[in-house]
Amino acid sequence: MFKVCGFLILLFLTAASSADERLRDPTQPLSYSVAGPKAQQTLVLNSILISSERKLAIINGQTLRENDVINGSNGVRIKHISANEVQLQQGARQWKLSLNTTSVRQ
Repeated sequence: MFKVCGFLILLFLTAASSADERLRDPTQPLSYSVAGPKAQQTLVLNSILISSERKLAIINGQTLRENDVINGSNGVRIKHISANEVQLQQGARQWKLSLNTTSVRQ
């Protein structure tokens, strides 16, 4: 009986110690590593639409209003929309995005 209990305890300790180790996929290349956290995306002001009823800014393809938070931007909020620029705020930090005003002359 003592041998059976000792064997079960040994088996339990072996299983518990190996359960913590991550299993590696045998088909995975040896140089493979898990990607780190995604870098913060660059915000691009695509368009501004202003009418008497509403102000809209299109940033990275998202249609947004004043006080909206930009998806995937770690809490960047649209503070104000004007004709040529958008004021952004993230915590205490504030900055502006301007429309690309380059013109082509012929």
